[in-house]
Formats: sequence, C-alpha cells, structure tokens
Amino acid sequence: MTKKTSKTAKIDNITLSKVNQAMLTPTTRKLVLSVIHKETQNQIAQKAGDLVRAGLSVALGQIFVYKIDPMTKKSHLVVDPDEINSAMDTMRFQNTNFASVGDDYYFVTAKEPDQRAIEMLLNRAFGKPKETVNVDGEVKFSLRELGKQADELRAKDADFTEL
Repeated sequence: MTKKTSKTAKIDNITLSKVNQAMLTPTTRKLVLSVIHKETQNQIAQKAGDLVRAGLSVALGQIFVYKIDPMTKKSHLVVDPDEINSAMDTMRFQNTNFASVGDDYYFVTAKEPDQRAIEMLLNRAFGKPKETVNVDGEVKFSLRELGKQADELRAKDADFTEL
C-alpha cells in the first residue's frame, strides 16, 4: 500500500476509513494524510481556471437556453454556442423570452447573481477585509489566575495519560 522513498510516499487509490486510520501509526497516518492532501491540491490546481470561471458564472448570474422537443414536449438544455446565439438573436428581435427558430422552440431562464459567490471571489482576489466587532462590557482577568488554571489543566491531563 505504501512505499517510502527518501521521506516521500507513493500511495495509489487509498481511502482512509476510520478502521484504516486506527491501524496506522501516528507517523504513517500523518504521512498518508499529507500525501492525500497534496494530491487533492494538485487536482484542484489543475482545474483552477475552470473553478474560477464557474465561480464567476454563479457570481454574475446565469442564463440558460432550453429547446423543447416537439415529440416528447420535454425541454433540454442547449449547450451548442451557435444554437444558443441563434435562439437568443431571435428572442431579442421578438423581445420575448421564448422563440421559434424553424421547427424548434426555445425558451430562456435566468438565475440571479449569488452575493456569497461574489464576496468569496473578491476575498480570494483581494484579501478578506478587516471586520470589526464592538464588545461592550467590562472584562476582568488576571494573567496569574489564567496561568494557574493552565497549570491545573496540564496536571489533570498528565494524570489522565498515565492511566
């Protein structure tokens, strides 16, 4: 399953269920998870352009053109750019959201822009803006008291691990 070569590991088609994770040593588990994490990053990096375009599409809103099948009376999403342009040109000329082009019938639907997608893209591109939180009230604490509480928790933790 794993093959170590100079501080790196090659792992093919591995999934870590809770059972698999329990069988690994902490060091091996950490190594396996880091390899999986790196592979996931590589796959996402390869699709970064497509992911940005998809995010922009959602952020800006989307228009869908559907074609009605005259036999079944069911609608199908149109993906051919030339067919979409032809239908949209006819709809613009007729000033409607449906059109008849030859024997084919088309209609358009729209999806509004998504504010969360817009914020996410802007935060990724320019950094998340600073947010301020107003806190009213009086908070009193002692660093010595916090230190004592931390020491007590460490002592309890040490007692627990000795069991």
